[in-house]
Amino acid sequence: MLQDKQFLLDLAKTKMPFGKYKGKDLIDLPEHYIVWYHAKGFPPGKLGKQLGL
Repeated sequence: MLQDKQFLLDLAKTKMPFGKYKGKDLIDLPEHYIVWYHAKGFPPGKLGKQLGL
């Protein structure tokens, strides 16, 4: 449970590290961008898990 809470806290503070929305908070990315990534495939690792959430 504590790990889930920390994951969400990290998500709230994480910025997109590359691409069109570089520097934008992940939670503020437009829905169409997340849908596009879902179809393309999320990147591996923590960033992919955060985008998938």
